[in-house]
Amino acid sequence: MSHVHPSQTVDDFVQLQHTVAAYHVLRTALRLGVVNELKSGQKTAAQIAATLQLDWAATEMLLLALCQTGLAENYGEDYALSQIGHLLVDPFSLDDEHWSQLEQLVRLGSEGFGTAQPPAKGDVPTRIDSQQWLEAPAALDAAEVLDFGHSRRAFRVLEVGGGSAVMSTALAHRDPDSLFVVLDRAEQLERARQTASSVELENQFEFLVGDPRVPDVEPGVFDLIIVSGHYHFVPESTGPAWVQALARGLKPGGELAVIDWFGGQEKGFRSMVYHQLEVGLRFPGAKLNRPQMLRDWMHAAGLTAVRYAHLPSPPHVWGLVLAEKPK
Repeated sequence: MSHVHPSQTVDDFVQLQHTVAAYHVLRTALRLGVVNELKSGQKTAAQIAATLQLDWAATEMLLLALCQTGLAENYGEDYALSQIGHLLVDPFSLDDEHWSQLEQLVRLGSEGFGTAQPPAKGDVPTRIDSQQWLEAPAALDAAEVLDFGHSRRAFRVLEVGGGSAVMSTALAHRDPDSLFVVLDRAEQLERARQTASSVELENQFEFLVGDPRVPDVEPGVFDLIIVSGHYHFVPESTGPAWVQALARGLKPGGELAVIDWFGGQEKGFRSMVYHQLEVGLRFPGAKLNRPQMLRDWMHAAGLTAVRYAHLPSPPHVWGLVLAEKPK
């Protein structure tokens, strides 16, 4: 039997209370439009209350609590979004629309839950795009692991499903002599163009419309192909063909780098637990693929020297699997 000091029990319970309170504070601030008001600039509680027709004193309390979540900051009478708040692509990406179906997922299981959901409208998403800014620290780690700009330099690089091109711009920063092609759906490529332009790297980039789930890659022209945040959305039935299509695009001696949530880092255990549920809720029928399956797909495609490296930056969940096409 474990012996825990009563003060530790109280502290643990208070932390749980704070977690529940923070959830409701965030949810309410989003639904009332408070976060959107702050996105347009620094404001007082009185200004926000007047615009949204809210009670001033209660709005002040809500804003003070919002500061405790880290989403907002307080400067005297003024309130502003924190850096985290400004990084949110979608103000509602923290809201709970998908989490509200957690009970149904647990009752039905992944396959049953997927069958019970209405068919997706339009193109099926292949990543949580509103959260792609979270990849930035991992992108810097990946560039370091690859020693890009030193042992790997003057490369022709393809990023498949680049989204906002976080990974490829991190590499481009380290080597002005490398050229990059980003392949993705048309609406995603606009975000990639904006990212490359914002860091003045657009001269190193080309943009190609395509489907990252069925990549049509020019054979034998790339030194490095990177895929980030897509592995867990590739069905097991089509995975081998997916890797084979990518491998065809490599030069002899070229490398395929798959960067994704792979777990194994102690600090990232909580994030992995929540992410596994979130994937099942946001993408009914989806589940996290085993890393060993990717290794098998790579071997089946004729790739060799498969190895893995943790990417240690927060949220401590990213990893890089690298494989080589024989010369």
